Amino acid sequence: MSRKSFPARKADGTIVNLVVIQDPIPAGTLNDPSATEPGLLELRTAEGRAINRVSKGIYETLDGDRLTSDHPLAP
Repeated sequence: MSRKSFPARKADGTIVNLVVIQDPIPAGTLNDPSATEPGLLELRTAEGRAINRVSKGIYETLDGDRLTSDHPLAP
């Protein structure tokens, strides 16, 4: 499991740490039965709340709060 985190900012200026989770998925072949590929990206707050990606650097909580980030790790 791959985990990276980056800061994002709410409209009121509050900083929220977002976590990008990417689990590998099996992609084995006859030549390489243990091969994996990166899975889908999952975004969550550091507390575990789900985050929706609107576009690169723009995110939304399930409550409708808009978050923005220009951090290099922000998908």
